[in-house]
Amino acid sequence: MIKHIKRRGFYYLLTVASLFFACQVQSQKLEHKYIREGNEYYAAKEYGNAEVAYNNALDENEKSYAASFNLGDAYYRQLKTDKAIELFSSLITVTANKENLADLYYNLGTIKLSNAIQNVAIKDYDLALKDLDAAIEYYKNSLKNNPKDRHTKYNLSLAQQLKKDLEKIQQDNPNEGNGDNNNDNNDNDDKNNDKNDNKDNKNDKNKDKNNEADTDQDGIPDKKEKGDNPNNPTDTDNDGTPDYQDLDSDNDGKPDEQEAGSKPTEPKDTDKDGTPDYQDLDSDNDGIPDSEEKDGTPKNQQISMEDALRWLENIENEEKRVQEKVKKAKASKTKASKIKNW
Repeated sequence: MIKHIKRRGFYYLLTVASLFFACQVQSQKLEHKYIREGNEYYAAKEYGNAEVAYNNALDENEKSYAASFNLGDAYYRQLKTDKAIELFSSLITVTANKENLADLYYNLGTIKLSNAIQNVAIKDYDLALKDLDAAIEYYKNSLKNNPKDRHTKYNLSLAQQLKKDLEKIQQDNPNEGNGDNNNDNNDNDDKNNDKNDNKDNKNDKNKDKNNEADTDQDGIPDKKEKGDNPNNPTDTDNDGTPDYQDLDSDNDGKPDEQEAGSKPTEPKDTDKDGTPDYQDLDSDNDGIPDSEEKDGTPKNQQISMEDALRWLENIENEEKRVQEKVKKAKASKTKASKIKNW
């Protein structure tokens, strides 16, 4: 989520002090110029260039909240999670605005949730549980400041379910997940990995063959969710997460998988208005928003560890592919630009 701070007017005094204020105005103009520039790079997914622009804005005004917050986003998108956590945590201490606090805690929760998934992948279950505990607390703090945010509620539910699943795995297999498996386990893991790799290869071939990649695993093909312009994919609720990565594209509280219907490759369009239900805030055109309909998202929705792993892994892989394209594009430029390694 990109925030902008509105400009404030200045009265110019015809005294020596006017020179001081004129310098302030010029610095503020440059600050906003660099923030806009960073936002343009960010929207184009050129996160390295966005980082440079936000740092330039901070050179003009080191207390700029907008530049600092957006810089944290750029860090996260480049997988510089430690820097993102440090920056978002520092901003919590300097703002009392509830909306800002909700966004900061949400971002911190999402970073910790992603870290937990990565630790599960390497079978460090103890560290994964610590990350999940942190994510849950961050999401709870976010909801204290913005109780109505559906994305935060969904992610909190996901983190809590993952924690339950992981604790059950540890209970059923006490010798697993301590980050230091014996050689026999490693051998078995290698064999299982080989099998999984073969399965993944088959799945990849099938996806390529059918052109049915589905990053968020909601059953709706990425090609359909991205819209007519894949380079500028559709983002129905304008939350910064394009539909093909968003589990609730219209932010009505109903998962896309549910709204897509029994044949998600051809998403359901109840009122036949040309807008599929997963992008329609009033899918049956009865004047009552879907978010207020009685048949909303079932409570205590069960989300499996496997689903969460697959979902986050696909999103991370998509981000990495974008980053590689950005890095190659930068390398081909004639003028040198500042590129951060991540």
